[in-house]
Amino acid sequence: MSNISQIVIKSNTNEEIKKLEEIKKLVDRGSEILNILHILTTNTNSIVKDTLDASIQDISLSDEETDLKKLLVIPELWMPEVSRDCKEILRYITYALITDELVLDDLNLYNLGDKYLPLGVPIRFISKVVRKMHTLSTSLVKNSDITEDLDGYFKYVIARLDIQDRLAMLNKQHQGLVRLQQEWLAGDADDQTETWNYLHEALNPDSPSYSPVTI
Repeated sequence: MSNISQIVIKSNTNEEIKKLEEIKKLVDRGSEILNILHILTTNTNSIVKDTLDASIQDISLSDEETDLKKLLVIPELWMPEVSRDCKEILRYITYALITDELVLDDLNLYNLGDKYLPLGVPIRFISKVVRKMHTLSTSLVKNSDITEDLDGYFKYVIARLDIQDRLAMLNKQHQGLVRLQQEWLAGDADDQTETWNYLHEALNPDSPSYSPVTI
C-alpha cells in the first residue's frame, strides 16, 4: 500500500513540476516581451530618424534610384508625414507583441500608396524605410527568443506595402514568366506555347488583355 502511495505522490509531484516549469516559461516570456517593448518604445524616435536618414543617404549615393532622387529636393514636404506613419507602424508592431498579428490589420496600410501619391513619394520608398526599421529594431533586441515574432510582424507589414508597388509586382510577374519559360516550356508543345502566349499577354501592361496579378 505504501508503494502505491509513493507512486501517486511521485506522479503528482512530476505534474506539479511540469506546471511550474510552464508557468515559469510564461513569466520569463512575458518579462522578455516587456523588456523589448521598453527598448522599442523608448527608441522609437531614434529608430525612425536613423532609418529615414539612412534611406535618404542611400538615394543620394545610388545610381539606380533615379526616380527617388526627387525626394531629396524638398524633404520637408513629405518627411513629417512619413515619420508619423513609420512611428505608427512601429507602435502597432509593439502591440502585436502583446496580442497577436491580427492587430496589424487595424493599420491603414492598404491606402498608403494613394496617400503618398500627391506628395510624390513612391510606396517603394516607404517599404525601404520599414525594411531598415526592421533591421535596426531587431539589432536592438538581438539574442532574444521574441525576435522571431518581431521578424514576422515586420514582414507582414512589408508584404502589405509591397503589393501596392506596381513596378515591383510587374518585376515579380516577369521573373515568374521567365522561370516558367525555362522550367516548364522545355518541350515546346503547342498547348504549352499557347498557354505561354496567353500569360505573356495577360501580364503585359501594354496588352489589351492585361490582367495584373496582385496575390
